Amino acid sequence: MYRKKLLDKQPEWLRKYTSSMIDDREIAAEVLQALKVHINHLTELNLIPKNEANKVAKVVDDLIRDPSPLFSIKAEDVHEAIEIYLKNKVGRTANWISLGKSRNDHVSAALRLHTRTLTLELLSSLNRLREALIGKAQSNIRTIMPGFTHLQPAQPITLAHYLLYIEEELSCYFNVLRFLLNEIVEKSPLGAAAIAGTIVPLNRKKLAKMIGMSKIVINTLAATSARNFLTLVTATTTSLQVFLSRIAEDLIIWSTPQFNYITPHEHHLATSSIMPHKRNPITMEIVRARSGESIGSLMSILSIIKGLPSGYNLDLQEISRHAWKVLKNAIESATVLADFILKMKVNAKKMSADAEKYMTLTAYLAEYISMKQGAPYREMHQLVAEAVKCSRNFNEVIKYVLNKLKVKLEPPSRTEELLEMKKVLGSPREIHVKLMIQQAAKRLKKDAKGLEKHYNYGDNEI
Repeated sequence: MYRKKLLDKQPEWLRKYTSSMIDDREIAAEVLQALKVHINHLTELNLIPKNEANKVAKVVDDLIRDPSPLFSIKAEDVHEAIEIYLKNKVGRTANWISLGKSRNDHVSAALRLHTRTLTLELLSSLNRLREALIGKAQSNIRTIMPGFTHLQPAQPITLAHYLLYIEEELSCYFNVLRFLLNEIVEKSPLGAAAIAGTIVPLNRKKLAKMIGMSKIVINTLAATSARNFLTLVTATTTSLQVFLSRIAEDLIIWSTPQFNYITPHEHHLATSSIMPHKRNPITMEIVRARSGESIGSLMSILSIIKGLPSGYNLDLQEISRHAWKVLKNAIESATVLADFILKMKVNAKKMSADAEKYMTLTAYLAEYISMKQGAPYREMHQLVAEAVKCSRNFNEVIKYVLNKLKVKLEPPSRTEELLEMKKVLGSPREIHVKLMIQQAAKRLKKDAKGLEKHYNYGDNEI
């Protein structure tokens, strides 16, 4: 339809190559929503006869409920398909809707609306995961386990301490995504037309309010060609997915019979087609894989955009499918992890036994002796290392060190005692863990309340 007065009819195979109709299914509802707002505003400005506007609006409302008829039309994109469909339904009346609008500002609006929807869904899934982590932490405050560096037993922590580390990281991602949603995504481009605005006296702030956004992208060139709202959200979401992959890796390792720290629920396991004994943690493996896929999608987005001159280019239509993949990957991964953590069984005895077995208290012993004796820490560190080399357990280490120093001290030898000696905020000491649980629950409640308000779109500030 757009080509016929200037260009020859395009061969069908080339039309399919350049058409975005397959990807436009994802944003059809948002495109129609933006169109309805535009029609209503033109009607308010008395630029469309009211009776004509009502005819078009009725068909648009029907399409919002069911946009599927649009995708049986041969068109460049969903915008052209809508115009063709409307012309078939209401005739010449359909020609009114193009006044003051471009595909450029309207597709940007649709992309922002869909990005908002998926980002809100992601924030909700993060909150469900945070809730699962806090709940599991509350029941594992005293579950002692080794903390690891280089995947080697390092110092004792508690399972609650580990779970709260995840929650705190997720809280950071929640805050960044919330900021991007409020300050970057929720800005209306409507009224910017193709690149330089229009002589039609559209009220861009009114259009923004009508579409449910509190701000506008002021510069019309930025409004139509910028995709920072996609790159920033997908980059942050990919970073989140990488973090979730690390947690999935921990859980995979812990579920091996060699570690035996956790037993995943059977829903998260699969067996082998040839080895009947296998219990494979497949859902966590998919979380890891989706992280790699999201990295690839982000690289595709950035690679497509990096060589473009300013202004709209059709290359931009190719990035949206990658952005939706990144966001949906993260939503699904957070949801799966929440279910995994809620349902996993914890082998507290094995965790505690490993904390003892691998002499994870040696750093504390060196600190204790250094402070009690007024001796340089590095000297005590070397002495304890010497003791570890020729000892079979922690009690033998203590005995060796005291004999070498020829002092009478009674350093704590139980993990619980040493954890209680920790004074630094955020440590695995029980009082600090309980405080972290309280703080995590408080910020989650606040975040959830703000998110609930945001879903109403009445107030765009979370």
